[in-house]
Amino acid sequence: IEILKNKEEEKEKLIKKVLPELLKLKNKKLKEKAKIEVYEGKEGITTLFNDVLRAGKEFLCFGSTGISPQIIPYELARFHKERIRRKIKWKVIYNDDELGRKRGKETSKWKYSQVKYMEKTSPTTTYCYSNKVAIVLWIKERLLAIIIEDDIIANSFKEFFNALWKNAHS
Repeated sequence: IEILKNKEEEKEKLIKKVLPELLKLKNKKLKEKAKIEVYEGKEGITTLFNDVLRAGKEFLCFGSTGISPQIIPYELARFHKERIRRKIKWKVIYNDDELGRKRGKETSKWKYSQVKYMEKTSPTTTYCYSNKVAIVLWIKERLLAIIIEDDIIANSFKEFFNALWKNAHS
């Protein structure tokens, strides 16, 4: 019993020593400002795709219209080829319309890809990856990507994606 009591006291001392540092780190994180970048044109979308590839792991997408292959076919093909090579998982919710279904049927056959459909979820496409959220406007004459880097914002969008995913259909 004495040994257990000593171990418990040691743990308590360690917690008291480390806790102030952990609280400082937490408060510092909360005070950090979100980083926001705006990219335009095909070059901007290529920059976004390269950022997704660097982040690795998982790539979530909702509000996908299926129009991107018409706007940037080469860049999109290169991105997905490299995404698959790197084994980056992709979950996408396409808009449930003719164009979205057509694109979804094609992409559902790709490795590391999962596809679902939902009534139009957004006039833009939203990507969630790493600690970032990207909002993409897929209009050829006004191609635009806004990337927000912030843990809290990214996590809230990932939770929103997961709720949409549960309600979306195959």
